[in-house]
Amino acid sequence: MNADIRRIIFCLGWVLLPCYGSSQARPTPADREAGAMLKAFYTAYITGGAQAPTRANLAQSVALQKEYCTASLCRKIQAQYASGHLETDPFLYAQDVDIAWVNTLSVQKDAKVLNGYRVSYRPAPAEKTTIHVTVIKQGKAVKIASIK
Repeated sequence: MNADIRRIIFCLGWVLLPCYGSSQARPTPADREAGAMLKAFYTAYITGGAQAPTRANLAQSVALQKEYCTASLCRKIQAQYASGHLETDPFLYAQDVDIAWVNTLSVQKDAKVLNGYRVSYRPAPAEKTTIHVTVIKQGKAVKIASIK
């Protein structure tokens, strides 16, 4: 290849490199708001779940769900609990909760799903649990609409 052609290709690549970087998805204010809400919910939920199972702690868990989730999601979860179809916690995919999970908690936007996020934590160093969450805006608040 001619040296001049190499220089042109190199310069073209150098010029286009910033354009490629700017096309990557940057978090919008709505993404940051949803991410912060999910982080706050899961931090409070894990912290409450790691405490002894008392009536007060159960009431706190239900209050968190009402505050951070849509009414339809709350009804769906309550119906699953009432029918006995839930073997694990629907927000954590676990039967027991460890406060250490808060330290490994991460929230990432899922670019493939509209209003989708991936909430992850590590129950053990070699394990990773990921919950797929969809959020919607209700009034001025962002709420969890679905969990998978």
